[in-house]
Amino acid sequence: MIMRRKSIDHILRAAAEVTSNKRFVLVGSAALIARAKHVPLNMMYTPEIDIYAPDADDVGLASELIDGNIGQGSQFHSQFGYYGDGVSPGTAKMPTDWSNAL
Repeated sequence: MIMRRKSIDHILRAAAEVTSNKRFVLVGSAALIARAKHVPLNMMYTPEIDIYAPDADDVGLASELIDGNIGQGSQFHSQFGYYGDGVSPGTAKMPTDWSNAL
């Protein structure tokens, strides 16, 4: 499965629906696919994106909702072939000022 920007957008819309959040952080290759214009094809071979909702009242609960509703093995995954993996802010180590670049 090649992850494309339109698939990422679809996952984000679904995550917004199940978590009632509008802002998400993408971790890993999904962040690159979403932002870069030219991504090597071999980096796009993935069925999932790692995401979390930083503004959620309970980030852990929001990630569980993502996993349960649009995660691996869900009906969403079966129907579309890709899925969202709810993660935590500690999943990736980022510079302290990383959010200033947004």
